[in-house]
Amino acid sequence: EGKILWAGMRRKYVAAVIKYPEASEATLSAEHFTGKDADSKDPGTYRITLSDNLNGSDTLAFDFMVLPLSWSEIKSFDLGFEKIIVSGWSWCGADVWFVALCGFLLWLLKFFYSIIPNYGVGIILITILVRTLTTPLTLKQLRSTSGMSKLKPEIDAINVKYRSDPQKKQAAIMELYAKNHINPMASCTGGCLPMLIQMPVFFALFMVFGRAIELRGMPFIGWITDLSRSDVIWNGITIPFIMPDGIAILPIVMVFTTYFQTKQSMASMTDPAQQKMMVWMMPIMMFLFSAVMPSGLVLYWIISNLWGIGQDALVNRARRKANAQESEMLKGKKVQDAVIVKKK
Repeated sequence: EGKILWAGMRRKYVAAVIKYPEASEATLSAEHFTGKDADSKDPGTYRITLSDNLNGSDTLAFDFMVLPLSWSEIKSFDLGFEKIIVSGWSWCGADVWFVALCGFLLWLLKFFYSIIPNYGVGIILITILVRTLTTPLTLKQLRSTSGMSKLKPEIDAINVKYRSDPQKKQAAIMELYAKNHINPMASCTGGCLPMLIQMPVFFALFMVFGRAIELRGMPFIGWITDLSRSDVIWNGITIPFIMPDGIAILPIVMVFTTYFQTKQSMASMTDPAQQKMMVWMMPIMMFLFSAVMPSGLVLYWIISNLWGIGQDALVNRARRKANAQESEMLKGKKVQDAVIVKKK
């Protein structure tokens, strides 16, 4: 209800739009068609009702258009029809920034496609771009987590020493962090920010891959013949709600990559029970979500996991090298001290 200029509804690749000549006080409603002639298996046929009580006439002027969900074509109307593709939520201004993000990602995909005519390659390049941008934050979080894990014995000693005085305990811990140049907030913010940055991209790609007609039937390699759909290789066996169309390969690959990536990233956790729970919980959750996702989106997450595995491996290698050098330095210092004592 209110000032309405246009309203649209979407099927997989088609939009139906009702447009007034100008914004007018009107009421528009849509209800699922459940008449006696309706098909009970119909996924969504709706009866549209329009009214304009202020018009004072028995007639109502509007245009009714059926359009393909081609971003460039519907955007050419310059009325915001592209919101039909990506759901123009108004929450936190998402009907502006989220729609713009989806449009940018689609433009970026088409740009990569113009260079290498394969949208799967474009998805890989976007993944690398996103992970490159978030790598500094991730490394900052890893360094902070590593530093905090080294201080665990001293923190445990402080907890025992000041167990009856929480204020002194907190002050001693903060003093220990400051002495070792560690910001405990970096462990949280550094770990959350990369994910917070990636999640809008993830949701935007979900919208684009599943709804933009530009990706319809676009293959990648081998059995992945349509990046906008699940990569089903065998529809002889289905798993209700999880793999309703048949057995797919990419979700299974993503489970393994998520498991190894989570196991690496959780290695610094000091609570074994919590570590074990996270290592298994993340792959299970991602499998439940990914089995019905477009294969292009699952491909994005797999490449992101592989990037994370490689990044963690390099960081752990550098950490082991630094620890070995530190041990050698300490060993040399002990030998020198022993020689000085002997001379005395």
